This record gives sequence, C-alpha cells and structure tokens, in this order.
Amino acid sequence: CGMTTVYGNLNPDTLSVAVGDSVTAGQALACVGSSAGESNGESAFLHFAVTVDGESVNPQDYLLS
Repeated sequence: CGMTTVYGNLNPDTLSVAVGDSVTAGQALACVGSSAGESNGESAFLHFAVTVDGESVNPQDYLLS
C-alpha cells in the first residue's frame, strides 16, 4: 500500500491534481474551501490525514517543524 495522504475541505474549483497523481513537496494542490462554520466567525481549515500501509498515523510526524 505505501503512504497515502488525504486533504479535506478544499475548494473543488481550485484543484490542480487528481486522485492517484504523484505530487512533490511544496506543490500547490488547491485552495482551502469555505465551510458552514465560517458564517459563525470560524476560520477556514484544512483536514490532513496520513496512512501508512493502510493504518492511520499521526500526520504531525510528516510535517516540517
């Protein structure tokens, strides 16, 4: 299986990649989308998930500090 990543709450009109595409570090994938919460004064957010060999792992371990 290897490693897979999931990026949620993206604006679908701004996607520059498709499922299965390989990407490189620093490549823009899309813009963060709006959510219903923004009307309540909340900020936009990105959902980021990582799996390794089909198991969910802590995505913090894959972010640069």
